[in-house]
Order: sequence, then C-alpha cells, then structure tokens
Amino acid sequence: LSIPKETVPDAHRQLPAKAQLKDYCYLESSAKLRNDWTIQKNGHFFQIPSKSVHAPRVNKVLVREFIDKSFSIFYNGKQHTFNA
Repeated sequence: LSIPKETVPDAHRQLPAKAQLKDYCYLESSAKLRNDWTIQKNGHFFQIPSKSVHAPRVNKVLVREFIDKSFSIFYNGKQHTFNA
C-alpha cells in the first residue's frame, strides 16, 4: 500500500481474443447418474441421450452451471446436451 501505483507493473493478463466469460465463470458440481441416464438438478430431471440400452458404467457426472443459469453436463469427460 505504500508503493506508488505508477511503479507497480500491471499484473493482469489479457484474455484470448475469442474468450467468453462463460468459459471462465461457472460453478462445478457432481451429480448422480441414474440407471435410466437421468440426473436431478434443482428439482428437475434431465436425461442424457444415450445409444446404449444398458445402465451407465460410471454413475457420476460433472455439472457446470453458468452465470445465465444454463448448465452443461459432462459424462466421461465429454460434454452432452440434455433433454428437459
């Protein structure tokens, strides 16, 4: 606080040209993936599209909730769309 502002270099980094705020500002949580390929989020059920008739091998998904209240679901590291 005692150093004059003019003598301290700017420590902020520039964002890439195509950067979106949505790519950096989100809450990340996990959710249980049920045998029918659905998760429950905020009192609603969402289904991950699957070509398999079998239950999922991994029963956890990663959920990213963005500032605009939209969210993405990641299963096995891949982003999936969801059906309400």
